Amino acid sequence: MGRIQLSLYAARGYIGGMTFQAIIHEAEEGGLWAEVPGLPGCFTQGESLQELEANLHEAIEGWLLAAKPGQSVTCQGTITLFE
Repeated sequence: MGRIQLSLYAARGYIGGMTFQAIIHEAEEGGLWAEVPGLPGCFTQGESLQELEANLHEAIEGWLLAAKPGQSVTCQGTITLFE
């Protein structure tokens, strides 16, 4: 369906923002689902674009909180997670 970019602030104690790209798809059963290519395994869904965007913020933050120290992720550039 399309791509959007999301900015996430203060995730896992980072100062400043990170911007991630998400790819949005129409779900066969209705609604939308999205994947974040820079965060392997980061997916979510929503009934509307507004709900999907809110769920994407939550999914990205959850992914970052669960990530292992030293793991690299792709956003506007690449960052390495640390404790």
